[in-house]
Amino acid sequence: TQEILGEIELLSLQRAKRKPTENMNSYEFLLRGKELHHQFNKEANKEALKMFDSAIKSDPDNAQAYAWKACTLGQAMVRQFTDMKMEDAFNECSSLIQKAVSIDPNDFECHRLLSAIYSVTGNQGLSLEHGKKAYELVPNDPRILQQYGEALLKTGDTKLGCDLTIRALEYDPVAQGQTNSDKRKSDVVFASFMDGRDELCLKMAEELHNLDHKSALFAATAAHQMEKNIDDLEWLKSGLKNSTKIDFENVIDGLKINDLVIKNTLRETVALGMTNNFFNVL
Repeated sequence: TQEILGEIELLSLQRAKRKPTENMNSYEFLLRGKELHHQFNKEANKEALKMFDSAIKSDPDNAQAYAWKACTLGQAMVRQFTDMKMEDAFNECSSLIQKAVSIDPNDFECHRLLSAIYSVTGNQGLSLEHGKKAYELVPNDPRILQQYGEALLKTGDTKLGCDLTIRALEYDPVAQGQTNSDKRKSDVVFASFMDGRDELCLKMAEELHNLDHKSALFAATAAHQMEKNIDDLEWLKSGLKNSTKIDFENVIDGLKINDLVIKNTLRETVALGMTNNFFNVL
């Protein structure tokens, strides 16, 4: 069913791209906006917001247009595509999402995006609530599996959270807007670290085309817990050395997890890495 829906959406997008904007309907504006959102650059982000505005103007009851506008505004905040103050942008995102849910309380996209927003802002209880609603509505969408899995990981049900994250990788190795499987695999690196599956954490981290600083931190911590010497893991040692200067305290705080044991374990890894000159830190 998911593959059929994807093909239908792709065909609709192809038709929409052949139309002048004055002849597009709300759904077509929505599809164009989603495509632009997944290009992950400043200009495309700006154009995506315009498309969602047009979708809303064409149909004020298009719940997903509000939800995707909120998601795209969130992308602009995180990637610093906008000069809006964080508080103003967050308030607008919240208003848009609440509007979307008020229009359609059973729209899985709205609940998925609400879960993501609450996760980023640290309200993991509400992130879990909306992630679960999205999962109950559409249990096999890889984006929902990943988001609900993340909410579970951050609220203590690490086994199910890890299982769902692995399933998202299996269902959709290359996430929309990506060129390889790094996004999905880095999600599994985090999930397997949170659930204490250290072997899997290292395996997934080693398979990344580009070892990001978060995955490097999780992998280094997993290696330490397994009493492995990072000097013997050339791929990890190289990845740590090649990273730009990172404020790992901000990275750890940015995870928005409440488990003090895990946070302190990560801090111990950073301290060990600094002692052994593995981490290129600020």
